[in-house]
Amino acid sequence: MCFKEEIRPPSKYCDSSSTEWPCFPGKSYHGRGPIQLSWNFNYGPAGKALGFDCLREPGVVAGDPDVARPRQPFREAPRRRASGLTAAPPLAINL
Repeated sequence: MCFKEEIRPPSKYCDSSSTEWPCFPGKSYHGRGPIQLSWNFNYGPAGKALGFDCLREPGVVAGDPDVARPRQPFREAPRRRASGLTAAPPLAINL
């Protein structure tokens, strides 16, 4: 991986219609980490699954290797579920 964060994001990737995962003032939910996690409705569930408030602290995704490493299971979860290997609910994480 060359970059931990999206270069020159075109927006803050905030979907204001997401009432469950609201954006915080001044925060940007642009692509970060190994799979370039983006959008507030993806940062929210990822943070919940990892045990921290990712909506308030989105920069942790790129800056903390202990948080960045677990991203791969989020990416693979839908494929494992489709093959019948897990019953975990899907997460709306960028694939």
